Amino acid sequence: MLAAGSSKRPLERPFKEDGLISFTATSDFDGTFEVVGNATHLGRFVGNGAYVVTGASSDGKVYFHVAATWTAADGSSIQIDMPNWVSDHSVTPPTSTGVVNVIGGTGRFLNASGSFSGDISPADIIPGAPNYITAQGTLVF
Repeated sequence: MLAAGSSKRPLERPFKEDGLISFTATSDFDGTFEVVGNATHLGRFVGNGAYVVTGASSDGKVYFHVAATWTAADGSSIQIDMPNWVSDHSVTPPTSTGVVNVIGGTGRFLNASGSFSGDISPADIIPGAPNYITAQGTLVF
């Protein structure tokens, strides 16, 4: 099915991104973040989002729900949702990984979908300190 106002059929395309992410805690359990990076199909992008801690385990895992928007230089954007991001401090070095779901978009990414696996390093979310973010998967638009 074609998107309203679109004359092309959505295609599944490979997606890869890398960038720097910086967190600002608003409490012990939630906060915001900004990303600056490069991504396939977006080019140079900026991202803004929010996270909330949804749980923790006695073995050192912290679970997050994350929502964000990545905006390309032309103003087109993708909306992303990460319902089960995990920072795992039970392993050395600690890991911070999850599945990123694309749940919509604007401009050339109108009605975008897809998913990719991502990770943040170092795994510790230290407010104000830059962390490196990478992701790889598919983007459908």
